[in-house]
Amino acid sequence: MMTKPINPLLLGISIAGLALLTVVLVIYLDPGATIVEEPTVSSAKPDGADVLAENTIASAWQWAAEPGAGNESATVEAQQPEGEPMPFTPDSVYAALQAVKLDENGDVIADHDALLALEATLAATDSRLAPAQIAALQALIKQGLPGKAGEQTARIVGDYAELLKAEADFNDVYFTEDEGAQNLTADDFERQYQELQALREVYMGNEVASTLFAVTDANAQYMFESQRIESDTSLSTQEKLAMASDLQAQHVEQTTGIRDWNQRYKTFMAEKQRVVNAGLSDNEKRTQIAALMRQHFDNHELEKVSHLPLGDVTDIN
Repeated sequence: MMTKPINPLLLGISIAGLALLTVVLVIYLDPGATIVEEPTVSSAKPDGADVLAENTIASAWQWAAEPGAGNESATVEAQQPEGEPMPFTPDSVYAALQAVKLDENGDVIADHDALLALEATLAATDSRLAPAQIAALQALIKQGLPGKAGEQTARIVGDYAELLKAEADFNDVYFTEDEGAQNLTADDFERQYQELQALREVYMGNEVASTLFAVTDANAQYMFESQRIESDTSLSTQEKLAMASDLQAQHVEQTTGIRDWNQRYKTFMAEKQRVVNAGLSDNEKRTQIAALMRQHFDNHELEKVSHLPLGDVTDIN
């Protein structure tokens, strides 16, 4: 029997150090929709359409698809479904999907960037698009992105839209406002997340789900492990801090892809601690720590880990 779940549709979890677990239960998407009479591919590129690097949907998107070029069926299917508002335009779909990467064979890379693109594509809708709306969206994608990349993208978008509907139904059946997350244990949250993973695999397929939600899964696992460390009464405060620091380093390397992060982070933190322990003013400490950050990490890496307090002058022992 399934446990009564928190809302898995847009579960937001944040952990600051060893703070208590915070779960955002329900976030409603803006249901506003713009009605489009005929969502065919625009002949004009929006601002910034040439900015992204090659091997993305941005570079493969065709803005001036000629009539009669073998895409007539997509054009017909992309007509607005009768009685159904279409909350999509070619420009909005392109803007949402443009950063999705393609490999050297032109296949879609279903990674975290692709997940963010899926969320952006459907952000202006509720979680229950009608089948005709999904079909029209898929046809619009195929129009702008001919070939296998368009077929793959359209299939993933359609599967994701169906997954959102399944998650909404899942919540309707098993979750009520009267039975909130405050009564659930950390083990309950983890079991519910496993149920959500199983639901993703059903609708997206094992292969796509494992890569599309890899970062999301890593974030969830980090939360569960952090909570276990915090609740372990056999550990001292210093042991908890050390384990949490190691866990954080592993999590960053897993989710950012920064080369040799664990070892480089440990070296940086050891040198930073020597600065913190020195008899310097806080301003002098900040200056030296900033220099250490630039010495150990490049600007791109620092941007990826900007959420970490690397420049903090607090004693880390």
